Amino acid sequence: MDRRELILVRVEEVLNELKALNVTPIVGSAPFVQSVYRNRAPLREDARPALYLFDGIEDVGSPAGGYTTQRSTFSRPAFMVLRPQVWAVLQQRIPDLASEYGPLLSQYRIQLIKMLLEDSELVSLVTSNGQIAYQGSDTDMQSGSSMEGQLQMKFAFTYPLITSEL
Repeated sequence: MDRRELILVRVEEVLNELKALNVTPIVGSAPFVQSVYRNRAPLREDARPALYLFDGIEDVGSPAGGYTTQRSTFSRPAFMVLRPQVWAVLQQRIPDLASEYGPLLSQYRIQLIKMLLEDSELVSLVTSNGQIAYQGSDTDMQSGSSMEGQLQMKFAFTYPLITSEL
């Protein structure tokens, strides 16, 4: 497996670890995480609350473009930036209880930031020259939105692309 896939596999494992922790939600009685899926279409209501991982985007991360070659080989490792999409999707509630979404989405945010940024296996995969960055989040808790309790978290994993590992 290449480093990109290893990172994605490990992120999915971390999401499953969060599910296994049986965290007590700060509001409501539903489980904190009932399901974890990678690259899956929207779920039935009975599979929520859920965490989704979508493979997202991979781009060159080095200032020089990363693909400088000499004699048909890489002259140095290119640094790639992987930006998977990590979503928390809450169990739907009646509209009058939508006020509970904010604190619960914040609880997901806190747990995921801590677990992904501090995971020793992910740190090892990006190497000492790479990094793991939290780059913010979006929710559907805004005017003109569905307000169903969805959180997308933005992470970036910068790692060396070493052709001998492919």
